[in-house]
Amino acid sequence: MDELTALITKTMKDTWPDIGVTIWDPVEARQIVKDIVLPIEPPKVKEVRDIKVSGRSDNLIPIRIYTPIDHKNVSPGIIYFHGGGWVLGDLETHDHVIRELANFTGAVVFSVDYRLAPENPFPAGINDAQDAIKYVFNSASEYGVNADSIAIAGDSAGGNISAVMCILAKDGQIPMPVFQLLIYPVTDANFERPSYNQSDEFQFLTKAQMKWYWDNYIPNPADRINKLITPLNADDLSGLPPTYVATAENDPLLDEGKLYADKLISFGNKVTYRQFDGLPHGFINLYEYSFVARDATYEMFATVRDALWSN
Repeated sequence: MDELTALITKTMKDTWPDIGVTIWDPVEARQIVKDIVLPIEPPKVKEVRDIKVSGRSDNLIPIRIYTPIDHKNVSPGIIYFHGGGWVLGDLETHDHVIRELANFTGAVVFSVDYRLAPENPFPAGINDAQDAIKYVFNSASEYGVNADSIAIAGDSAGGNISAVMCILAKDGQIPMPVFQLLIYPVTDANFERPSYNQSDEFQFLTKAQMKWYWDNYIPNPADRINKLITPLNADDLSGLPPTYVATAENDPLLDEGKLYADKLISFGNKVTYRQFDGLPHGFINLYEYSFVARDATYEMFATVRDALWSN
């Protein structure tokens, strides 16, 4: 880990509450997260539009649509699901990252504010994700998007949701994206793997936090083997779109991310796997502060950009 990234990680660890250990209330934790998001000037895009679409539970799903600064007529699209352990995070916590993603890829990005646990445990967020995807595909032309060139992406819990969406698409329940970008995704609920038990000196995410997230999202551990909860447990992962799986060296989720990439490959899928050494979980939120995090973030963005524009 380079010196600057180590300093930033330590500063964030010192500032961030030990979610699940000292902060037990999700509402309080969400506010703390908003209060300590690193302040940066967000990149300018051509347009930001907030809409709400109807969900199957008579709820409204907020979606923020980012049109890249150089958008002219028709471009690819990306549907993005934010991280936060299915409990934290919203459109604001990832706003600067999504703006950068839109401008870097030239794609219109749809950031989905799915319902969070514990108020809305599984499958509420998964249902919202499905409904949002159907809306984007059906309404693509309205936003200058080519419906034949739409990718899905997400980080952490959002990476989990993205992986689950492709499994549902394989089962014919929603349209199939042409590419999936999984950034340090949650794919399993096994806390005994080596990456969960390495030194947490440079781990922004801890085992205690992950247990707290899981307890809020799926309280009964016996229920966590469902492929729509832990996609690593899926019996058949064939027929999925080209995939880029990114993991971070200093991250409890390292091992399960690598295992998921390996399983995708074993079923004949086209997969790019990249482990970014010296970086912690959450590094995409550090791209403005760390050259190492920036380079990793841009490498991922370039891969999805190239896949979309060559489709």
